[in-house]
Amino acid sequence: MNLLDGLGDAYDQRSVAGVEKFPAMSLRCKISRVFAQGRAMRNDAGMRCEIAREALSARLDGERPQVLAQQVDAHLESCRSCRSWLIGAAVQTRRFASVTPGEGPDLVDKIMASIGEQPTGHHARMRWLRSHYRRWGLIAVGLFQVAIAAAQISGIDFGMVSAHMHGAMSGEHLMHESTAWLLALGLAMIAAGVWPASASGVAAITGVYSVALLGYVIVDAFDGEVTATRIASHMPLLLGLAFALLVARERVGSHRRRGADASDDSDFPAWVADSPTGRRRGHLRPINRAAIDPTASSTTSRRRIGKLAQQRWLGMTAPSDDEAVTELALSAARGNARALESFIKATQQDVWRFVAYLSDTGNADDLTQETFLRAIGAIERFSGRSSARTWLLSIARRVVADHIRHLQSRPRAALGADPEHVVRGDRHARGFEDLVEVTTMIANLNAEQREALLLTQLLGLPYADAAAVCGCPVGTIRSRVARARDALLADGERGHLTG
Repeated sequence: MNLLDGLGDAYDQRSVAGVEKFPAMSLRCKISRVFAQGRAMRNDAGMRCEIAREALSARLDGERPQVLAQQVDAHLESCRSCRSWLIGAAVQTRRFASVTPGEGPDLVDKIMASIGEQPTGHHARMRWLRSHYRRWGLIAVGLFQVAIAAAQISGIDFGMVSAHMHGAMSGEHLMHESTAWLLALGLAMIAAGVWPASASGVAAITGVYSVALLGYVIVDAFDGEVTATRIASHMPLLLGLAFALLVARERVGSHRRRGADASDDSDFPAWVADSPTGRRRGHLRPINRAAIDPTASSTTSRRRIGKLAQQRWLGMTAPSDDEAVTELALSAARGNARALESFIKATQQDVWRFVAYLSDTGNADDLTQETFLRAIGAIERFSGRSSARTWLLSIARRVVADHIRHLQSRPRAALGADPEHVVRGDRHARGFEDLVEVTTMIANLNAEQREALLLTQLLGLPYADAAAVCGCPVGTIRSRVARARDALLADGERGHLTG
């Protein structure tokens, strides 16, 4: 196609300072993928460049734009400015993908010391008990039901036979039926507390039984055919229903855990998992895998540029790693100190880099520790409904926001990353030059654009996860990323991004 050839030749003739040409994929091929859909229809309906560039930006990131591909392609064919913008954005994207910024210090020992965690001991056991109160409550109610059944077997009727010997519950066989039902329900509740997978079934049976029993109790109480003692003996049943529903809800919310009955001392999954590579919705992009299949169609193409064996600066971003990190967080929420330490080790560099770019490296250590302290304080409430990394970065974002508000209350406070502060850092640290370069690049962006660019381009989050971190719609992230790219390309001081 002439348009594709022209765009590819235009890039081939450009001298991109500091950026080698794509070794595994030419820009012609990359742009072809960007607007391959609907190329047979070319009808420019007067689309504004802003809308077209937002859609093109989303395509570069492997996201689904809000407008039809045919309309974007038609506009791109007729708009020379947007074609140039696409070339520059593609080069800019490649530059971000090749960034290797410095690594933060190992803060695990400091964080663990701050919270006073020990690998074993009374504190860990108490945390485990607190995180399992639903299951223990269900087990306790089950034991109480069994105790009532045992008491009835021994001859105590708990008001089943009234003092006046009237009503339908005076028969000995009905006493036996009631005892058998109490025994069955009690054992079922105990089993659901030990094996939460069965909690949904127990909750369903107990719920139906409770509704029916409640109706009969109301009618019989109105007619004077049931004693107060017997009514009181039904109260644990309602309590057991509440605990069964809580256990079932916890089970559904944290379905990614191995199982609540698994040992807290079991081995954790290896970080190099054998699961298929490639991007999946709700997970981070696989930008650090050496064995990425270059022919796969679901992975963002910009993450494959460069040598396949090159390790990216973000340590853990494959889908399997993201699931493993979430599993560690869930295990830590159950009181496992080993899992908590592994969770901190697995995510501390992500948090450090995020807060370093949003603020500066001088405060990154303290902000990272504060992030983990807040996360640990709330980890018992983490149920796995979202990625643990997304949850942690959202906490880091609030920590940085609080830090910026504190700086604003002081004189000579500056917002965002300070390039001069970064320059005063360790010049011999790994990736220091890239850290300074990227910090300088994004310093003039507004806070929202900088945040969206960091999450999607440098931390590799899908737009949906970035939106969860920022607490905004996905469309807002899409717009912020496109405007950030536009601002960087329009800045003459960053001409090295586009040649």
